[in-house]
Amino acid sequence: MRRFAVAILFCSLVMSTSVANARERRWSLFGGGLALLVAGWALDIGLAYGLGHERAGTAFIPVAGPLVQMGDSWAMVPRAATGNAQADAQAQPQIDAANRSIQNVAYSVLAVDFAMQLAGSTMMVVGVVGRDDA
Repeated sequence: MRRFAVAILFCSLVMSTSVANARERRWSLFGGGLALLVAGWALDIGLAYGLGHERAGTAFIPVAGPLVQMGDSWAMVPRAATGNAQADAQAQPQIDAANRSIQNVAYSVLAVDFAMQLAGSTMMVVGVVGRDDA
């Protein structure tokens, strides 16, 4: 019975890939999607490791990595701790403003990066699935 089921499965696979039912693959669309996915992924890895992000390993998650990183803090300038309370109080608003700017830029880059990876993945799937010749 098991051999019969395997034979039926094999025949159905062969018949579904026959010339009569063939789908035209669009390899140029697949290649463009792959290039877009890899470029976005490299951008994410470069941003995470280039800025010394504490959870840079999440950049290796394709497509979902930028979304995971949006929950992290991208602050680069540490809080003022000179020991002089008056100097710290004057410097802290400027440090907070700089960290907010860095955070906004990082979020913008991560959003563009996510869009690139998602578009590349979609292009790859559409290219491999192809279109019907019918």
